[in-house]
Amino acid sequence: MRTVKRLSIEVTYTVEFAEIDIPDNVYEQLLQAVKNDDKIDPSMLNYPEASNWVADNIRERDCMEWSAEIEPFQE
Repeated sequence: MRTVKRLSIEVTYTVEFAEIDIPDNVYEQLLQAVKNDDKIDPSMLNYPEASNWVADNIRERDCMEWSAEIEPFQE
């Protein structure tokens, strides 16, 4: 076993929905994010209702595919 001082892994996954009902305010923020080519980032609070909806309704276990990018790390 080895000890790593710092390890950073970015995981990206895709979740797809079909025929889903979402609140109007969330729909408007999702549409605005698409039009502005923005990401929904909870730390920026740019789309708060959409961010809360994503956090409440999307889980990694629902993903169709995923990838992980490993950053260089220190041993």
